Amino acid sequence: MLLAGILAAGSAAGEAGRISCGTWVVYWDQESGLEEAAALNPAPDRLIAFEALFGTDGHAELEPQAEELLRELQNAYPAEKIWLSVVNDLALEKGGYSNKDRELLRELLLEPEKRGEHVRELKALAEKWQLKGLEIDYENIHEDRELWAGYTAFLEELYGELKAAGIALRACLEWDSLLYTDLPEGPEYSIMCYTLYGYHSGPGPKANRAFLQKVAELYRGRKDCAMALATGGYEWIQNRVDRELTEQAGEKALRSRNLKPERDPDSGALHGSYIQGGQTHEVWYADTETLLGWTEILQEYGFEKFDFFRLGGNEADDWNSLILSRQETGEGGGPK
Repeated sequence: MLLAGILAAGSAAGEAGRISCGTWVVYWDQESGLEEAAALNPAPDRLIAFEALFGTDGHAELEPQAEELLRELQNAYPAEKIWLSVVNDLALEKGGYSNKDRELLRELLLEPEKRGEHVRELKALAEKWQLKGLEIDYENIHEDRELWAGYTAFLEELYGELKAAGIALRACLEWDSLLYTDLPEGPEYSIMCYTLYGYHSGPGPKANRAFLQKVAELYRGRKDCAMALATGGYEWIQNRVDRELTEQAGEKALRSRNLKPERDPDSGALHGSYIQGGQTHEVWYADTETLLGWTEILQEYGFEKFDFFRLGGNEADDWNSLILSRQETGEGGGPK
């Protein structure tokens, strides 16, 4: 079914069923993200502060900008809406970061004693910030089944410790994770459905119908799973990603050259191309209509919870009318 058909079938309020929404807010674009969050009505059910990472000593920490972001969210919204995401990005002695560091995970999770220390450290971090929910976003495990065994044991142990303290746990997972491991019961999960095209490929949308159907089939029937979708997109130069784009940046990249974005009928994403300096630039990005179409494809498989990466650079009015108007919470639950 083309996206136009999806929208025609489900865009009327309530027609496609009620949903629950979560959104990430990132420290490197916190001003825009917080402004956008304040403009959303109703507020999303989950506001996820991104991110805590690992210092050069290998311990989880919040850098100053991330601390500021978390405080701003906690000051503005009810505690039960706020989550903190912990990511396996490792600060390097020479500066910069090793993103999605697999060896860090092996160091933390494979040996029971070290795994237990890490569980206690994360519990202490959650209690220090008086969190109601903690998200684990440990990526780049892929086919390492030994590491998957350590990771799932870690989730089970962390879930038990946090539950005893009244703190919820969720894990953000790459879409194919279920091919390599069973997911323990207890935590919630958010499945990343936005890696179809990107740094690893030439131009295209972050998701399309076939890709979403494949992910949905893999997780069909799991009520503990939310489906995570991505805003914005990328600009490619000569088939290599040059930069990431928000929705507004993608539109500006084309409109500033008097180009009208075209909507891809298969994915619902907007796209366009131009020549500059003898090089081909190709732009692909999602707007709110794209996100609505993607949620409705996944709703066909019974999924009701959705997360969006990320706030900042989106059209808040469109979110309010097309997505958040269908949120189960309806009225209330906004800023304090």
